[in-house]
Amino acid sequence: MPSYTAVMFREEDGRYLGKIPVIPEITSVQKTRDVVLKDLKLRLQEKLSQLMNEGLPIPNEDWVPARTIWVTNPRRGDSVPYLASIEKLESDSYVAVPTAFPELKVTGETVEDTLEILKFNIHKKLELAVSRGEHFPIQDEHDVYIIKI
Repeated sequence: MPSYTAVMFREEDGRYLGKIPVIPEITSVQKTRDVVLKDLKLRLQEKLSQLMNEGLPIPNEDWVPARTIWVTNPRRGDSVPYLASIEKLESDSYVAVPTAFPELKVTGETVEDTLEILKFNIHKKLELAVSRGEHFPIQDEHDVYIIKI
């Protein structure tokens, strides 16, 4: 069985959303990362078996489905990393979603364009938070959010 990248997002209610960007219909929302990971593996096995039984091609990760982008921290001026999940759409464009801010979903023609738009949007969100005196999350350990399965 080929391996795939799984990405997890922390939901506002504390649950985790897991997905496999190369096969976007495979998702799972659970209370813990471990349960999400188990569920994703099961759904992946089922999907690959279905594709093989129907004689359909097995999806291939022909792009990197998770990237780290560096954004200037408006409080200190240094750069901070944020992890983004990248999905390829049927229209051959890409959608990127940062794990720290899943509501900031952006679409672009290339991976690089999409990540540049996302970087700009994250920076604007951080600037707004600073202007309001609000806290904003700094990306924590990436291995919590990206898993090869």
